[in-house]
Amino acid sequence: MEEKVFYQGAVSSYDKNNNTKRIGDFRLAINSDTIDAYLNEKDKRVLITIRGTNPTDFGDLKADGSLLINNLRNSKRFIADS
Repeated sequence: MEEKVFYQGAVSSYDKNNNTKRIGDFRLAINSDTIDAYLNEKDKRVLITIRGTNPTDFGDLKADGSLLINNLRNSKRFIADS
């Protein structure tokens, strides 16, 4: 069960129109374009999903490349996520 919940959390973090209110026994508590937090009040656990690099998104790959020259702050991805 845990792996399915973690997988659903990872998938939801890349959905820009994420309207997933529940994942398993976790309910959405905090939502943004890059980070979501789901609470399981019964077990007192938190599931945090963080949008990372989408390997099919050129903007994501370009932002990752900017790390090599210490220029992340000027990348379109960083500016859009800030």
